[in-house]
Amino acid sequence: MEYTSLSKKAKSLMLFTQFFKSLLFFLALWIILFFSLRKTEFEYFDILTACMGALCVLSVIILPLLRYKRYRYMIADDRIELTEGIIFVRRSIVPIDRIYQTDIISGPADNLFGLVKLTVITAGSAVTIKFLEPETADKAAIKINKKLSKADGE
Repeated sequence: MEYTSLSKKAKSLMLFTQFFKSLLFFLALWIILFFSLRKTEFEYFDILTACMGALCVLSVIILPLLRYKRYRYMIADDRIELTEGIIFVRRSIVPIDRIYQTDIISGPADNLFGLVKLTVITAGSAVTIKFLEPETADKAAIKINKKLSKADGE
């Protein structure tokens, strides 16, 4: 079975969230710089602000694309696998027979882009597959529940 990649809506949501994260980061650093520089050092304020702005713009352009490219998931007969990350890549494997519950969750940003999250809960942990179309999440949850029902019946 192959990994499933995300829809184009997921890339838009990643860009949207990275924009707001970068904006908040930029504003926080700008305020810290503004109040921490002495009057003699204030001539560097414009240069530092420009550098911070450039880094924030680059993060909005590059990070969501890398994240989108790396994000993959697979729902196989015996397990669920999720691979995500930019610098530190995390690969989660959850055996189907360990799953107790599935939740479909949607936050404000998810609603804006018509996406949801599928959370798979086991006794010891939870794995969340983000950026799913609602229909895809519903089908995946039903598929998982059917596999659990077959495993319980055997």
